[in-house]
Amino acid sequence: WLENITFKADSIIPDKCVVESRGETQVSYTGEQAVATACALLKLDPTDLVQNLMRKNLVISGIDNEISLNATKSTESARSITRTLYRCLFRWIVNELNDSFIQSAISSEVATID
Repeated sequence: WLENITFKADSIIPDKCVVESRGETQVSYTGEQAVATACALLKLDPTDLVQNLMRKNLVISGIDNEISLNATKSTESARSITRTLYRCLFRWIVNELNDSFIQSAISSEVATID
């Protein structure tokens, strides 16, 4: 669902981006559904998710600095989160399968997935 959120360059500040919009809404219909679904699954606030995809926080010499991301970097951020979630989910599935195979291997010989 995070992959369906699209960003475009801000017309006022060139190095900043905004969520792609259609009509009067801030997020396109597909993007709005994507944000709502992703937030429901991840138990996140939609505003927080969108805002955090469009900025980066850096701590330099103990001082918090917020940097706005352009559309390309925001898209990369969403894709990075998606890849991490899929990787964690895949590992969890493999571990669950391995655990179930190990438990059933007590009575028979079964190979585990790695």
